[in-house]
Amino acid sequence: MIHMVRTGTFPVRPGQTSLDELETWRGQEASEIFQETLDRTTLILDSHKLLLTNVPRLRQKVAKETHLRLMYFFLRTGLYNQVLNKSHYARIEALLNRVLNKDNQEYKDTITWGTGETSKIYDLYLEIYEASA
Repeated sequence: MIHMVRTGTFPVRPGQTSLDELETWRGQEASEIFQETLDRTTLILDSHKLLLTNVPRLRQKVAKETHLRLMYFFLRTGLYNQVLNKSHYARIEALLNRVLNKDNQEYKDTITWGTGETSKIYDLYLEIYEASA
């Protein structure tokens, strides 16, 4: 999460990315960049916590990648800076129902794009989210 927020990039290999990020910060003094990253990470996690309690689809079993993609979506769109309401929750619910339905092309696309074309997943999420307004 910290790497994703600090760099604005989706971690294609989360385990390796986490280890590399740990080495980046190991032994470093606290800095403004680190504090800003930590603050943004906290806001994103707080937003995600609200989604978990207000978006029914997230109360079902979903893969960790779905959670990470959603947090990345919040990072890229800046939604973590907004006060979330029923409209946001409904739009996220609609988005998840499309991308998590195995019968939909969007589901198949996210599987295909998940190993290197993650920016396409973000674009798809944004398209579905905006169309749900």
